[in-house]
Amino acid sequence: QGHARGLGVAWIQRLAIPLGIRRPDLAVILDVPVELGLERARARNHQEQTPLGRFEAESLEFHQRVREGYLRLAGEDPSGIVVIDAVGAPLEVSSRVWGAIAGRFGL
Repeated sequence: QGHARGLGVAWIQRLAIPLGIRRPDLAVILDVPVELGLERARARNHQEQTPLGRFEAESLEFHQRVREGYLRLAGEDPSGIVVIDAVGAPLEVSSRVWGAIAGRFGL
């Protein structure tokens, strides 16, 4: 959100220090085209009969900036962040995730 809202990633990272937010050993980004991600989120909300959350109500452009920000972070830290293609059925995507984790940690 630091990227999408124009706050800057550095500001968000500095904020994490006094809050004691630790970096994970590995972050996994499930990447899909913005339109598909919103479609999935809105379908989930409809199925659960819950109203749109504040993020689902944001503009397409906002979500595109969020995606770009995450992909930029992954490009800057390929040893700490893995990007998984999340287009496909849940079992396909989970297989990609577990494959990436196993490969990264030698499992």
